[in-house]
Amino acid sequence: MVAIANKLVRKGPLLESYGNVQIYDGFPYKLYVVRKDDFTGKQTEFIEFLTNAIKRSYSIEELKSVLPIKRAEEFAELFNSEIIQTVEVNQLLTRLPSPEVYNQLRNTFMGLFNEYFPDIKDKEKIILRILGEAIGYGKLTPLITDDNLEEIMINGKAYPCH
Repeated sequence: MVAIANKLVRKGPLLESYGNVQIYDGFPYKLYVVRKDDFTGKQTEFIEFLTNAIKRSYSIEELKSVLPIKRAEEFAELFNSEIIQTVEVNQLLTRLPSPEVYNQLRNTFMGLFNEYFPDIKDKEKIILRILGEAIGYGKLTPLITDDNLEEIMINGKAYPCH
């Protein structure tokens, strides 16, 4: 399928890129490629755990017991009050956040990560992935929030998105 898809849309030179998105000149359409993040296994596990905590798949008590940090209880309480409660109050599990609320959540996450996980690498990427998975459209989030895109057409997971 991928070989057929590559024949249907020709990928020309790179026009622009932002975040995990690369935009190529293509025929008959521009081709948007969302690159896969190169997270380690531990980072992926951490992302999935916090994403599921936001979705309330885990209790705060479970969050406290699993976190590998000294101040796990303090982090879990702040994560609940600053992140999970904001998501629930704004009903973000059923609709997309406004840019203001999204930025507030991102900044709160960054503050928590800087204080409780200072050695973690790729904080911004991890935060964007957690927010995209928990309250966004996953890998499509950067495309959906792109003001320059008018339409997204997806014909299957093995085909390019354009």
